[in-house]
Amino acid sequence: MQLLHVMDKAIRDFHTVKPTSDLGRAQLMLQDHIANYQAAIDLYSYTISNGQDILAKAANTSAVSVSREEIKQFLDQTQSKKEEWMSLWEHHKNKLDESVKLCEFERDISRVSSYYIFPIQLRY
Repeated sequence: MQLLHVMDKAIRDFHTVKPTSDLGRAQLMLQDHIANYQAAIDLYSYTISNGQDILAKAANTSAVSVSREEIKQFLDQTQSKKEEWMSLWEHHKNKLDESVKLCEFERDISRVSSYYIFPIQLRY
């Protein structure tokens, strides 16, 4: 359940976090986004691996058939949520990349503009 909670929260955040015009903040947002990816993937891998291990161990026990079905349903739900999360994660990463590039472009334009406005520094 923790995995689904993490993915649901990330999906909500993907929809609410807006790009910034500050280069440093944009770069930090992109770094955080990439770091959060690895944490979610690690949790996903751990959850799926343990769920599959439990299913394999319980395969021959009819007494836990209800539990097996619940675990299988959870694993299926988790796979579906992962696909949604991955798609939105990639889309959000692209938006953050674009934000960083736009901030860098604006910074470069500002540097060029200031150079052409004051190309020679007069010293007295």
